[in-house]
Amino acid sequence: MKILQVLDLFKNKMVQLPLPEAENFSTYQLVLLKTEKEQVVGKVITFTRELSNPSLTEGYSFERVLTKEERQAWEQKMDESFARVITARELAEKNKLDMHFFESREDFESKVYSFFFVSPGNVDFRELLKDMAQTFKKRIHLQRVSPNDRLKMIGGYDLSGRENTDNFARFFKEKPTMDVVRDQGIMIRNNPKIYDFSGKIKGSLVYEVELYRELRKYMPHMKQRIKIGDRVGKVKGLDILQNRVKIEFDGGIIDYFDVADIEYENKKPLPPQRALEVRADLDFWGDVV
Repeated sequence: MKILQVLDLFKNKMVQLPLPEAENFSTYQLVLLKTEKEQVVGKVITFTRELSNPSLTEGYSFERVLTKEERQAWEQKMDESFARVITARELAEKNKLDMHFFESREDFESKVYSFFFVSPGNVDFRELLKDMAQTFKKRIHLQRVSPNDRLKMIGGYDLSGRENTDNFARFFKEKPTMDVVRDQGIMIRNNPKIYDFSGKIKGSLVYEVELYRELRKYMPHMKQRIKIGDRVGKVKGLDILQNRVKIEFDGGIIDYFDVADIEYENKKPLPPQRALEVRADLDFWGDVV
């Protein structure tokens, strides 16, 4: 039997169904699933596996592939969902619960909101559930996940149905581009570490780029001619965090020097160390507060 594997985005649950023969599927395609209580949006993971005795997921059935208009509407809903997460955090704090909400989804008809959280231990959230139902005027589904599952949901490629593959864009104004990689002095050619599982540049690279750009102002340019003592050379590399410069002298001799020890055109004096500290305050879970 050919199998269709779909990620239920509402509950972040992997679903295994018989492959509908009348449909043409593609990886990460958004589809509509029907459960016992609601209709939910799912994302196609695989559709080429063939198993002799598959374990099918009970309570789910395939409905259809989402239209272009439905996909756009879903992505718009997901872009607006983080406001609910902020409200959920405030309600958890009001109820003095050690819960960290980081993601919210909804069913296809927007009748039920799901919220995902991590916590150090078990939490009695019955009173919180009442507050959330009263605040959002919806049915509420709360789901605790492990820290590893949280990373899978918000890092790497996006599983929430949005085209943007990394949720760091929620916290940072800049999206991950090649300029972000270059500005940090990271090698681009033949470097698979800068890409996530979807083949796009990792969104986490935007986290420290402003610090690198600030430090970069006090470094020479690549291939710029510099002078140290009576020796003249050319910049071949930069260690931005350590303020060190890789220099090539005549005869192919390469050496490393602190930027304070070399002279070059338009050199700026290094600022006090405190001016270079990261300005973003982070909570325990790594979110900007």
